[in-house]
Amino acid sequence: MKLRKLLIVLAVIFLVIPELAIAQQKKLRVFVSGTSQDSVGQQFLYEIREKLDASSHLAQGDSDDQSLFQLRVVTLNPYSDSPYGQQMTVYSIVLTWMVILGSCFWTNG
Repeated sequence: MKLRKLLIVLAVIFLVIPELAIAQQKKLRVFVSGTSQDSVGQQFLYEIREKLDASSHLAQGDSDDQSLFQLRVVTLNPYSDSPYGQQMTVYSIVLTWMVILGSCFWTNG
């Protein structure tokens, strides 16, 4: 049983390490999808995308199936029905990582 667990760990390591070595040379693609009905949430999504564009290690992916990471963001204003017009947002973020060998997850740009 211990040998089987060791073999599984080694197999995972040998599958992931080449991907990480490639990632050091190129930018990792991250697909950001967001649902935002409020202005603060829209600004939040904009800032996330701007930080990705400015990153030396990450780039925005064109689609979720061609990106190593998928970042899904949902924001809403909890006071949208308030007569006081308060501007704030609450958000939920889900980060998904695909482990599939192949070169489509990396970009030189």
